[in-house]
Amino acid sequence: IARGGGSFIEVRNTITGASLGSWATPTEPYGVCTNATDQYIVTVCKNGNNMRVFDNTGAVIGTVGAMSSPQFPTPSFEPIPYIYVPSPGNNTVYIFHNINTTPALHSSINASIATPLAVDVAYNTTELYIANGGSNNLTWYNGAVYNSSPVTTFGGTINMGASVRFVAASRQSDVVYACTATTFQYVSTVSKTVTTSLTIGANNQYISLSNDGKYAYITGTDFIYLVNLATQATSTIISLPTTPTDPLSAVVTPDGNRLFISGSDATNQVVIYNVQKTQYSAYAVGTASQLEGDISGLRGVRWSSQMYGGVIVYANGVTADIACDPDNTYALLQTAVAQTVTAQAYTIYYGAATTGPSGLSYLANGSV
Repeated sequence: IARGGGSFIEVRNTITGASLGSWATPTEPYGVCTNATDQYIVTVCKNGNNMRVFDNTGAVIGTVGAMSSPQFPTPSFEPIPYIYVPSPGNNTVYIFHNINTTPALHSSINASIATPLAVDVAYNTTELYIANGGSNNLTWYNGAVYNSSPVTTFGGTINMGASVRFVAASRQSDVVYACTATTFQYVSTVSKTVTTSLTIGANNQYISLSNDGKYAYITGTDFIYLVNLATQATSTIISLPTTPTDPLSAVVTPDGNRLFISGSDATNQVVIYNVQKTQYSAYAVGTASQLEGDISGLRGVRWSSQMYGGVIVYANGVTADIACDPDNTYALLQTAVAQTVTAQAYTIYYGAATTGPSGLSYLANGSV
């Protein structure tokens, strides 16, 4: 988590929300990314106008500067990637290399770029797409050679009809997705045209794609929107009437189970939501309570080993992932989530399907 107000990156357990430490950065980190193997973590600092690279223990590999209000760094697909950084303050995208040794500026591009707000690399690794907040165009560059050179050759522009807020490339097909303030658009990387435009949202700012490529989450003013990318069905899935208002970004975990939402308000909160999946089975007999990591069943409860890897959802909305039954009595389950829950009704979901979110079933899990 890039904590802009505190000039540090905070590392959190994506299941429990527990803090695993913090790493100091220059002024106002604004976006964070990792390489494909999570060996290197990169953040850019909007007020410091620079980029810092850490290894996965938090040790600083290097810091490099000379940008203008950089945000949202993006890696290429190579195991030791190039990092692309949009710099809206001077209408430039910067490209860095030697990430694993001595991070350094490789080159920069600026043809047909106006206030770049976000960039992403198409899944075939040969094209870079740039969301221009200062024009109605999505700009694309090509010329990359896999694992050899970055994208630096201007390709062209695609008219999106309004200022482009964000872009995210599919990892499964020849499509990139972009949003304006009130639309979510599909762009073919083959024809370089908009193939579908959905009217959705208000003040859209960020797109997060599920790892399986089936769903997109889009942040808007006080809402998170869900798009089924295959059917193009849209839903307002989370209303945020209190905090964080005006969510800046929303990131779904690789397993598709949790959504982390950061706000641009003064609360400094990141809210964690459990994205409830379509389930093969559910169990809700009796009541259950929890003390630390032990979940106890009452009033006729008999759980089974099939529930391992599932999730328990208490009546009050608190959740915990189920790890095992320590004594094989099927009256006690264990979880890595240490918390206290008084005896109450519950539902255990297990044997989860991998088809993704089921409509509007989302459960608030806490904030950090």
